[in-house]
Amino acid sequence: MKNEMIKIDREKNRLYLYFSTITEIADCRCMITEIESIVRLLKQGFSCISDLRGFSYHDHDFMQSIQETLWDAGVKLVVRIIEPDQNEKILFTHEKKSIVWPAYLIETAHNIEHAEIILKTYNL
Repeated sequence: MKNEMIKIDREKNRLYLYFSTITEIADCRCMITEIESIVRLLKQGFSCISDLRGFSYHDHDFMQSIQETLWDAGVKLVVRIIEPDQNEKILFTHEKKSIVWPAYLIETAHNIEHAEIILKTYNL
């Protein structure tokens, strides 16, 4: 697993996830393990930007595991970055709330700058 796939900004209390290089189940397992470890450095109510551009590995269980991991860690809001034409290609992009219950909010953006603006409007 490459470290550049997961980053945090402690000042913003934010997790950044980059999914574009995930191609197999082993990558998924590593990413979940790394997320579980790094979110301990963030405070409850953290925000997350998930960059799904270029992500082509479709695994429902993996996406559900990511959502469960984020929920368990105390995420408040996730902004997913997708390509403008990617809505039909990526699982879960239509959601406004996670599939884990109780749900956290999900917004969609088309670039990192827009994702950061969305988070500012939520005061996160």
